[in-house]
Amino acid sequence: LEMKSLAFSALEIDSLSDEEIAGAFSRRDGRWSKSIKYLLQKFGATKLDLNENWANQSQDWRCPACGRQKQQIVRVTRQDVLFAKLELHHDHIHEYISNKLKSHFGNDWPRKIPKGTYDLEHLGSLLIERFEKTIICADCNSADAEAKKRKPGILSSFSFRVDAIRHFIRAN
Repeated sequence: LEMKSLAFSALEIDSLSDEEIAGAFSRRDGRWSKSIKYLLQKFGATKLDLNENWANQSQDWRCPACGRQKQQIVRVTRQDVLFAKLELHHDHIHEYISNKLKSHFGNDWPRKIPKGTYDLEHLGSLLIERFEKTIICADCNSADAEAKKRKPGILSSFSFRVDAIRHFIRAN
């Protein structure tokens, strides 16, 4: 058997031009992409507020809650900033259980509970999660929070499933 050696080199992204990054990550949508540059120009924005979730999704991504494409989601703030953000929507059961453990054992509860219990808490949370983590637009994620405020009796740790958000939002 003959073993071949593999050569691996990592891109030093900080040293690359926008054009070089666009070539290396043609399906992604960061400050370097043609679509973001187009939107900056289209809206006359002078700055960009874009998060990693946005950049990591393809340029043709659609929000699973409202169905809008990225070009329909972006907006310009009063300060001429192009706002392009997507959020990781998740079930807040982990935070709920963590808060219960904090109230019983204190803020440093992971050190005070019996050995192995932390792993059980984490696995238990995963088992009772109502839905998987999902990338949605910032507007739909905010709509989830707003809907909880408007419905008396809903715990702040509750999260609506994406298919439920779809029923109470109206995309313009």
